[in-house]
Amino acid sequence: VEGKKIGSIGLHLKHGVSMHGFCLNLSPTMEHFSLLQPCGLSPETMTSMDQCLSRSPSAVEAAPRVAGNVLGAISELRHLDGTGGRE
Repeated sequence: VEGKKIGSIGLHLKHGVSMHGFCLNLSPTMEHFSLLQPCGLSPETMTSMDQCLSRSPSAVEAAPRVAGNVLGAISELRHLDGTGGRE
């Protein structure tokens, strides 16, 4: 969002096992980012929904919308490979 990082997606593969994670900064304590280097970036690069909007949604409010968007994006990717999700 305007050059700031509002969330993260992570993927780790080790010994044939994949791990993944997703984070959307709704309303974190921004000072906590000064204790680490998020994704190798300066802590000032981080932002949140709370900072970008007049009212930040709760996790309960945000989850269905985020899940729907993620599933929609995955669905589009499955159709781009030409298999329609079939192996």
